[in-house]
Amino acid sequence: MFNLFNKKEAPLLGLQGSGGGLGFLVGGGEPGVSGQTEYTTAGTYNWTAPADAEYYGISIVVVGGGGGSRMAKSGSQYGAGGGGGGLRWRNAYPVTAGQTYTVVVGSRGAGSDPNGGSNPTTDGGRSYFVSPSVLYADGGSGGGANQSPGGQGSVPSPLIGGGNGGAGADSDGSGGGHGGGGGAGGYTGNGGEAKSSPSDPTATPPGGGGGASFSGGGGVGIFGQGPDGTWEFGGGTGGSGGGTGGNYGDATNSAFGGAYGGGGGCHDNGAPSSVHNKLFGGPGAVRIIWGPEREFPNTGTGNNGDPAPA
Repeated sequence: MFNLFNKKEAPLLGLQGSGGGLGFLVGGGEPGVSGQTEYTTAGTYNWTAPADAEYYGISIVVVGGGGGSRMAKSGSQYGAGGGGGGLRWRNAYPVTAGQTYTVVVGSRGAGSDPNGGSNPTTDGGRSYFVSPSVLYADGGSGGGANQSPGGQGSVPSPLIGGGNGGAGADSDGSGGGHGGGGGAGGYTGNGGEAKSSPSDPTATPPGGGGGASFSGGGGVGIFGQGPDGTWEFGGGTGGSGGGTGGNYGDATNSAFGGAYGGGGGCHDNGAPSSVHNKLFGGPGAVRIIWGPEREFPNTGTGNNGDPAPA
């Protein structure tokens, strides 16, 4: 967990919209103070609101865990990738200084041995703030037959946005390059989807989402919208500063999903069965920010009110 405060000059205050604009005055506290807290390890936490967060209200981004992938079995020579985790953000959420709020970070999905057995593929976990009725993002589905859907999340509204995770896919038959992990959802668009055949286009996902791959899908960053991820054979690149997925041919690390929320990917068909424990999805995450002129998807969303990092 990371927590930081930084003094800034107080701006004029006005109404806040669904991205861009002036900070939203909510309640008491001290004007001109920016801060943030991030949670990147799966589990349940209590976040206590400081006074300056009450003054401005908070903005939150949540990312679901990426789905794990299934090892190769008959008719699926390179396995089946997991779906990417969804991403949702919410602005202008009012909080009370000194009150605690529940934060849940979704776990990464686990990879399976070829036919499930004692090591079944699992979905990525749901991340949320307070409760799913306030803000949530689901994890991606674990790899299976055909497509493995990416995670979705809270219904978009004027103060809630984000994208769904990209679908993973089964690598039916031979010919590496199709199947693999889906990319994590973006700030204004969905994550990249794995190719169902080698001839499918390799479109870049819009809105800062993670790229899909034959290997692990790309994750997404939690510092606001940045560059889009891309489809790459050896691991989808992360969107908005997220992590790149692992390479299917890497016997040491294998095709894990990138942080945060990338779907686990396919692997070399000559890999030992023990590689199943390296086919996990990317972990989920939650980040809370507050202060003058700070709101998702990209207004002062870096640390201390700085722009989102490239």
